[in-house]
Amino acid sequence: MLAETVRISTAKLDALLLQAEEPLSAKLTASQRVAELRDINDVLAVWQQEWSKMHRTVGVMQRSLEAADNRNGQARPLARAENTRAPVRQFLEFLEWHDGYIKTLDSKLATQVKLTEQDHRALGRMVDDLLEDMKKVSMQPFSSLLEIFPKLARDLARDRGKEVEVVIHGGDIEIDRRILEEMKEPLIHVLRNCIDHGIEALQERERKHKSQRGTVTVAISRKNGSKVELLVSDDGAGIDVARVKSAAQKLDLMAQEQPDQLDAQEVLWLIFQSGVSTSPIITDISGRGLGLAIVREKAEKLGGVISLETSPDIGTTFHIVLPLTLTTFRGVLVQAAAERFFVLPMNQVERVVRVNKADIKTVESRETLRLNGQAVSLVRLEEALGLSRKNATEASVDRVPVVVLAAAEKRIAFLMEAVLGEQEVLVKRLSPQLPRVRNIAGATVLGTGQVIPVLNVSDVLKSAVRASAAAVCSSAVPVEREAAGYQVRTAIDGSIASSNCAAVASISWSPTSICRG
Repeated sequence: MLAETVRISTAKLDALLLQAEEPLSAKLTASQRVAELRDINDVLAVWQQEWSKMHRTVGVMQRSLEAADNRNGQARPLARAENTRAPVRQFLEFLEWHDGYIKTLDSKLATQVKLTEQDHRALGRMVDDLLEDMKKVSMQPFSSLLEIFPKLARDLARDRGKEVEVVIHGGDIEIDRRILEEMKEPLIHVLRNCIDHGIEALQERERKHKSQRGTVTVAISRKNGSKVELLVSDDGAGIDVARVKSAAQKLDLMAQEQPDQLDAQEVLWLIFQSGVSTSPIITDISGRGLGLAIVREKAEKLGGVISLETSPDIGTTFHIVLPLTLTTFRGVLVQAAAERFFVLPMNQVERVVRVNKADIKTVESRETLRLNGQAVSLVRLEEALGLSRKNATEASVDRVPVVVLAAAEKRIAFLMEAVLGEQEVLVKRLSPQLPRVRNIAGATVLGTGQVIPVLNVSDVLKSAVRASAAAVCSSAVPVEREAAGYQVRTAIDGSIASSNCAAVASISWSPTSICRG
């Protein structure tokens, strides 16, 4: 028996989802209030410990006063003595009253903390259940998008004189409808890329002893509970690395000497740069070099990452990892540039560590750090974001917090002033007037009411690379000289060395100058 359904416009559904997300702010605020009450309770507990010490002194004073009165017996005390003891007696009586009053206050505060915690848990459950139900309402299976792929592939292949079959796995996996809509055109372009660039012509496949019909496989799977992975593969010719190098050189994306310094995976990453195309002609399907750049930009805008693998005559596989939903996620709250705070998406934080400042090494004006036996470039977050550095307390600190961020093929460690913890985050996207702000993915409101930027990790990593290259190129002093007379500039890894070479060459090129990574 089929479940009953009702039609509703997507505009109304989106508005309802946004309203359902708002109570999350109340949940975060309630959490902040619970934390504040606990802090007050802790302060009161410290005060009580100190008061317990003083209370013993008060008892001694009372007993001394009573003993003095007893020594006087029934004799009439002197006026001066009586005038002195009366204020002391009143003060001691006040302290006794004060002791009981503080105990009452402590009891009421403990009760309020307990009740507030219960309210917070109840509100949290209601908000979580509401959001979960609304997420289910807004989820759609990938099959709703991919059902057009087989016919689209056949039509494209026929126009190119090829035969292609599309195989889909995991089409029943659901994802936020908004993500599905945003990724519709990018996924269609990836399919076109596989057919136009990957699958060979009939005669070529026959010569390679392949079946005349090529295969494009789309596989969807859940990953880590909060993400989904798409694999779009073809059994075609693979990507010609030499053509990618040539196309990148024509666009001046790397210096003449750089291709020999990059490995195959680094060269393949250039295919996602705007304008890079291995097609010798421009058709209505490909050749402009814009499609894969748009695919990468769209995936990163949604908080995802894209990469690819290729093998000659075996085929190419595109890996696209996307979040299941656009609403809430876990974020790491960090502090940089004095009193400035930012949120980093937890799914792109590889690790958070505290390191000794003595372990930070400087190579050619660049700081580096060894983690798990590997050298990792180290950048101050405020420098990557282009903020002024106002940290006056760093010199007195022996250990500093470091957050390692990773996206696609990049992995960089960022030095922070403080890592304040992990928490649930409700992301507010930028308004239509600000469709693209470098380094910023959106904003969130903390339980304190403070508005905090949510960083775009992919952008931050690119900004860090640019900051690193600028720092190295600003130093004109060679760190060593080889026996052959070359001036040597040492970089942390090959990609930075390559960009440094290009930058140095554009400033003052000498045939005896080389870069070593």
